Amino acid sequence: MDKLNLTGIGLIAFGAVFTFLSYNLINNIPLTALGLGALILGLSLFITPTNPIPRRITRTIIEGAALSLEMLLEELNVSTRGLYVPGEDGRVYLCIPLSENHEPPGESINPEGMIVRIGKDEYLALIPPTSEVAKVSEYSGVEDAITDLLVNVTELCDSAKAVHEDAIYIEVNRPKVHLGAKRFERVFGSLEASVAACAAAAVLRKPVIVASEHEKKNKKLIVLKVYTS
Repeated sequence: MDKLNLTGIGLIAFGAVFTFLSYNLINNIPLTALGLGALILGLSLFITPTNPIPRRITRTIIEGAALSLEMLLEELNVSTRGLYVPGEDGRVYLCIPLSENHEPPGESINPEGMIVRIGKDEYLALIPPTSEVAKVSEYSGVEDAITDLLVNVTELCDSAKAVHEDAIYIEVNRPKVHLGAKRFERVFGSLEASVAACAAAAVLRKPVIVASEHEKKNKKLIVLKVYTS
């Protein structure tokens, strides 16, 4: 038991005794409320986990979600590269065009089902495995968001560098995940590319597509195209 839990137990004991004495002996409501506050704070400290979920667990969860999507894509026989589109709810959605001649979405979407109509085109809307971790409003720039999410949040690689020019160029060093989910990678891109595209769409609030990926030795080069209206 560490100091945080011991502090919680101390506050629980103090709050319980103080509340009892304040209410039953002194009949003082403000002091009783103070005791209850100490008791609640102590309970919060006591039940707070001292060790957060290890980052490798986060990576494992993302891998599992990607493999589940692989099975869904196989069942639906979908293999077209999708576009990462920001949603009005703060999430990022992967919109897979259902027709060959389609216009890229030019605005945020609010899907109410798996089939979304944007303009004259219909898309299959799926939630990428990294959509929730891409809610990155605290980042000041897309480069920082991509590198932090790849290296620190998901630990998908040892290091990464992103540059935003006419497109977003990303260098991933020593990627740690090799899914072997071919259909998922055709539609979503690799997990590293999916994280980067989610981050870019969330920060820039514009549709993003994984334009290309090249892997050589222990490096992966990813190019993201950003659609501007």
